[in-house]
Amino acid sequence: MAKAASAAWWRSFDDPLLTQLIDEALSHNTDIALAQGRITQMQAARRLSASALAPTLNIQGSANHSLQSQQAATTDRLGLDGAWNPDLSGAQAAVLRGADLDVASAQSSAIATQQTVAAEVALAYIPLRGFWRQLNLSLSNLSIQEQTQQLTAWRAQAGLGSTLEAEQARANTEQTRANLPGIEANIRTHEHRLSVLLGMAPDALHERLGPSDQMPLVPQPLPDHVPANILRRRADLQAAELSIQAEAARLDSQQAARWPSFTLSGSLALQAATLSGMGASGAWLAALGAAVTWPLLDGGNREARISAQEAVFEQARLSYQNATRVAMEDVANALVGVESTQRQIEALQHATQAAHNALTLAQHRYRAGLVDFTTLLDAQRTALSLDISLASAQTQHSLSLVQLGQALGGDWNTP
Repeated sequence: MAKAASAAWWRSFDDPLLTQLIDEALSHNTDIALAQGRITQMQAARRLSASALAPTLNIQGSANHSLQSQQAATTDRLGLDGAWNPDLSGAQAAVLRGADLDVASAQSSAIATQQTVAAEVALAYIPLRGFWRQLNLSLSNLSIQEQTQQLTAWRAQAGLGSTLEAEQARANTEQTRANLPGIEANIRTHEHRLSVLLGMAPDALHERLGPSDQMPLVPQPLPDHVPANILRRRADLQAAELSIQAEAARLDSQQAARWPSFTLSGSLALQAATLSGMGASGAWLAALGAAVTWPLLDGGNREARISAQEAVFEQARLSYQNATRVAMEDVANALVGVESTQRQIEALQHATQAAHNALTLAQHRYRAGLVDFTTLLDAQRTALSLDISLASAQTQHSLSLVQLGQALGGDWNTP
């Protein structure tokens, strides 16, 4: 069975707060509690299946009083009754084996739920950092635009520029300012999501998360390829495989039910007309019996049960095959996402550097009267747009790493 600790891909990110949030979510999330409840349910069902293999022993007592033809009769009885169904066909053993596999499947499903919750936390936390970066970039650019707006206003007043330039600068500034509430709303929305995932009120994490725009990164290099057998550690695939084995065990049980079943029973009792008479030697009663049941004609009931279980087994097998294909697709898509966003980041970093160099030159030349305001305005817009694009690409790169860890069911550097 997969181990939650070895599957902790999120510890590869260089972000202690992310690790803390995921650890807390694993302790308080409702979905995980429900998965643990499912394990308890399967364990109880397993004990119920095991009880069918054990003999039964009951204490029985009775007191009967009858009146017939003016004559009263009293019979008191106290004794032990026992029975045992020896599982000669192996049907009950197969049921128990299926119950054991159900428990193991539920345990793997619980680990899969932990992996899902961890991914949900990361998929909310990383965009939160990305939106904070966008907000800080927008505020920084807003400050520059406000300075430009003031400069154009002064130039217009001095007759060195036009009112058109001043209005264009003001429009550019207000457009950037208008984008801030949307970014702030996205920040609060992701804060709320994280709080709920940790089992808290929506605003509980606001102060703790803070305004940091530091993006979680993976410092160690990623592998060039992923071995195909690494998917076998995915807890959801393990749960699906165990479900196939459980259904196969139940099919064995249905097929074994074709054979005769045996029952051994016995009783030991005291019976007398009066309570005081139970002590007499003749009051003892003992019985031992054996019975065999072999279904011959049942209207096709048994074959129908077998056919139904065969269909259930086939569904479980097909579900596992489909889940395996989807898992392979998830890994392939995540690897493509990681590689493509990395190349995108590298290109955007060069473009952003060039855009800021162009903006600096445009600012100097505009102040010197060597270029018109449109050139400066275009440089500001290009620099801000590329800053936002770079922040988005960095966010998407980290999200692709999360998706890769989720697809692999663990750290990509752990065999």
